[in-house]
Amino acid sequence: ELPFASKVQEFLPKKKGIKALLDKKHKDPLDLQKERAVIMSDQERKEYTVMQMINTIRNAREKKAKQSKKERLEHRKKELALEEKKRQVSEKDRKKRKYILEGLQEKKRAKYSGND
Repeated sequence: ELPFASKVQEFLPKKKGIKALLDKKHKDPLDLQKERAVIMSDQERKEYTVMQMINTIRNAREKKAKQSKKERLEHRKKELALEEKKRQVSEKDRKKRKYILEGLQEKKRAKYSGND
């Protein structure tokens, strides 16, 4: 007799599919996807690589566009603030001249109406 003599074992029927994996040790179905091996053909690998390149280029382009849009908006905001400041200064000067003229006209009227 050999020390490693095989013993008679009873094998239980195996459950198939997702239930078997869930019963064993997994509770989260997302973990099941990690255990599945995805083997791609050469053609699929090439297509996947090309898609990654295209997505990388698109993402870089979008990032650049967002950055330039942000810079344009900041520049436009500065321009609007400067225009508003100029408008307020000119409005102030216009009102000042207006009230000076009104004051002079009031003085004139008072001078001529007082002599009557």
